[in-house]
Amino acid sequence: GEGEGDMGEVSAAATDAEVQGTDMELFFLGTGSCLPTVVRGVACTVVRMDGSFWMFDAGEGTQIQLQRSIVRPGAIDRIFVTHLHGDHAYGLPGVLCLIGNARSPNDPPVELYGPAGLRLFVRTALAISRARAIPHYRVHELHQIPFLHADFSREPTPVRVTCPPHAPHEQPGDDIFPEKVTLADGSEALQWRLIDEPEVAVRAAPVQHTVPCVGYVVRESDRPGRLRIDDVLPRLEENRELLREEGVRDPRSLLKRIKALMPGETFPLPDGTEICAEEALEPMQRGRKVVILGDTCDASACAHLATNADVVVHEATNTYMREFDGPDERGFDRATYLHGHSTPLVGRAIK
Repeated sequence: GEGEGDMGEVSAAATDAEVQGTDMELFFLGTGSCLPTVVRGVACTVVRMDGSFWMFDAGEGTQIQLQRSIVRPGAIDRIFVTHLHGDHAYGLPGVLCLIGNARSPNDPPVELYGPAGLRLFVRTALAISRARAIPHYRVHELHQIPFLHADFSREPTPVRVTCPPHAPHEQPGDDIFPEKVTLADGSEALQWRLIDEPEVAVRAAPVQHTVPCVGYVVRESDRPGRLRIDDVLPRLEENRELLREEGVRDPRSLLKRIKALMPGETFPLPDGTEICAEEALEPMQRGRKVVILGDTCDASACAHLATNADVVVHEATNTYMREFDGPDERGFDRATYLHGHSTPLVGRAIK
């Protein structure tokens, strides 16, 4: 969770977490709130998948935290911003420059996702500072994020300024609008469809904070089960001579085709028997789901996407401590809610 106070120096091992199942890891480069300190950075979480790194939020000082970690800046190819408060976004221009120093001009663009206004923020910061070490990048903005904290604070006034023309390193991005989904109980929810690739999908949904804010849900596709080679190989060896007559010199060369069997399919053998998918393959491996929420006092609008998650990263900015906060714990909790944040008990309750 996140917190405002210094909690002491945290070892690198303690700030990394492996998601069981495949080579997916989470790196917590910053878990603080409001401002960085000498021992703790503000919001930044990195997910490693298959050799690439996806960054979620980039608060001030993220450059320093990156250089203290094993995360390779040049391998960061996607950055997701939950909202545009400074402790989640002020580090972004510097991070882009750090990435630019580590990448070639021929590399694919870095893909940025975030609320409307992100494109203006990045473009203006880089243009005014005359930054040179910038990778090619695209900004995809999420539009029409509802302001869910209206009962407790006034919605921020839209900022209207002249946006500088995009520089050669900026490529056109998408404006992404929400889609309504109907839930099992008949109610409707909003989500933004960001990424649909064969191996992974990313969605966003609104969460309640003092500015428009979203949570991101990363969902792996289900994967075929592992090949039961100890069961399959003896069957192939029994057919070695017959397979050789059919031009197959090494029965092992058929393992790839057998592993590609879909449920209900079979692989015929020369002796008249068949290897069916169910006996050749272990059960389908369910893809993992990782949920990374922005600052929030209520993430229920994201629940339809977050159900059955393997990992949920949820803030806990304020913790009640009687010796510092006095006897009114209920008043403390209410003040935390009014500021759009959560206590550890709120984060725990989402289980």
